[in-house]
Amino acid sequence: GTLLDVGCFDGMFLRNAEQAGFDVMGVEPMWEAYHYAHDVRGLPVVHGTLETAALPAERFVAASMLDVIEHVMDPVSELREVHRVLKPGGVLVLTTPNSSGLLQRVVGTKRKILGQPWCPIDDVPWHIWGFTPRAIRRCLEKAGFFVEAVEALEPSPLTTNENGGSKRWKRFSLCQVAKASKILHMSDRMMSFARKVVADRT
Repeated sequence: GTLLDVGCFDGMFLRNAEQAGFDVMGVEPMWEAYHYAHDVRGLPVVHGTLETAALPAERFVAASMLDVIEHVMDPVSELREVHRVLKPGGVLVLTTPNSSGLLQRVVGTKRKILGQPWCPIDDVPWHIWGFTPRAIRRCLEKAGFFVEAVEALEPSPLTTNENGGSKRWKRFSLCQVAKASKILHMSDRMMSFARKVVADRT
């Protein structure tokens, strides 16, 4: 079916989805990323935000927001726009950091004790919002979605950020905290599955 990737960046996910058989479209506000996705990869990507794209209602059967929601000014408004462009029964897959994860707590406590600023990547202007599982569920519900699941992802020091840490002992420590977070079900990353409920016409 049709899939919309909101904040598609350089189009890697879109390309993979297209190869899997989806009819894809992306929206990307960053010019350099849009240029690469559209001009280099040759993908159907609109430059701008989901709001400025002004897509027709009920066009897509699936939407993805992968590490995007923490960057937008008004998360609920953005989710309502995703809800609008999804067909009834359509699915949204959303990933975002879990601000109540064990890694965030450990690093935050260490920086507070040492009087250090919080990690810049988790602060304004890079991340405008931080979500807990409960908070992202509430935002999705306020936007009109039925939330099917909010699940932990593999911790970032073991996947996307496996080289994080400027020194070997820091990288080792991050990996140990990440492994503990899996046991405690407190990963630093999470994925939400939500659906646009089919209206009861009876």
